[in-house]
Amino acid sequence: MATKKGAAAGEDGSDASGAASKDVTATVFTSLLESILGGVESFTLAPGKTGVVMQAATATGSGEVRIPTLSVRNLPEDGVVLDFKAFVGACKGRKAVSLSAKGSSGELEVSSGSYRAAIATTEVAGSGGKDSSASGGSGSGKTEYNTSVSLDDSCKALLSSALRSTRIEKTYSGIVDTVVHVDATDKAVTIACFEPSQVAYKKVKNKDGNFPTCSFVLPSSIISKVLLLPGTVKLSVNDAMAVMRSKSCDVTFPLPIDTINAISTDQVKQLIKVAKTSASKEFTIGKASLQSFLLNAESVLVSSADVSVSPADGKGVILSVTTAKGTVKEKFKGSIGKKFSLNFPFFRAAAGRAGGGGEDDILRIGVTDAFVMMDNSSDNSSYIAALSE
Repeated sequence: MATKKGAAAGEDGSDASGAASKDVTATVFTSLLESILGGVESFTLAPGKTGVVMQAATATGSGEVRIPTLSVRNLPEDGVVLDFKAFVGACKGRKAVSLSAKGSSGELEVSSGSYRAAIATTEVAGSGGKDSSASGGSGSGKTEYNTSVSLDDSCKALLSSALRSTRIEKTYSGIVDTVVHVDATDKAVTIACFEPSQVAYKKVKNKDGNFPTCSFVLPSSIISKVLLLPGTVKLSVNDAMAVMRSKSCDVTFPLPIDTINAISTDQVKQLIKVAKTSASKEFTIGKASLQSFLLNAESVLVSSADVSVSPADGKGVILSVTTAKGTVKEKFKGSIGKKFSLNFPFFRAAAGRAGGGGEDDILRIGVTDAFVMMDNSSDNSSYIAALSE
């Protein structure tokens, strides 16, 4: 299949920018592509203002990766569409590859020394492959961002640790992804993972003010991409998109409507404050003991089940799960004023995420008329979930 040559593409083997295509380290960009765009079936490869742009439809929208050090000979202006696995597989394990679009055969040639691979391509209709990373896709000048912050390796390590403590499973089918709120002052960094019926959060000290002051909201699947990029990453966020820039590549993701309409970091902080001050009838339970009970309770679990928490005769608190398969229950120390029920996945998320997971971790459980809060003061992490009706 003949492909349309870009206006600046040369017949002499130059790329779309007029520069000769050079061998590039394949292990770098294949690893990045698998981390950032992994799971897609196909993607568009097109010339950018510098390097090349790779675009693909992802779960959160059309993801874009720009690699400034990568060039492709004779790449059409509008780009070509490639099978993702075929392209990555053809480049994998090679220290360096050269890429060349073969318009006459409709293929992309991957070469390294005596090695050759030809990947089938198709033309792109219109201008879908245009580089939007610099202009935000508007084509009308500089993009304005609500937040722009540089995160070095120590900042990413702090984020990664906090996210492990606050990660929650999506249980509300009406959203694409859970939402992560990051709020940093010169004294503390608060990370909260949120969906309509649950929120997990952790507050850590901002030692020496190393984490830059900022406040932003992103889907958990997108903020995880920030942690995958090597070296310092400049993260810029506005109401429509998130842009991550590093020495290796630039990554752009549009923000889904769930994120745009998500509650603000100030609202999440207020929710946490209300939960801490209004929760009553508190009792404590060892995290390891609770996890053991929940593990046993899975033996009778069905598609939908609640954990019932009720006062024991005399002293104590009884946790029980009853389904058509049977009943699992256990008595723990403490006291509770009235019975309440919490969806099993919420209880499991609370036990798994609130706290550091040590054998001596103690969860403080507080209850209101609308929600339950499990707090682990040893590492300043907590979990809030709506009670079952």
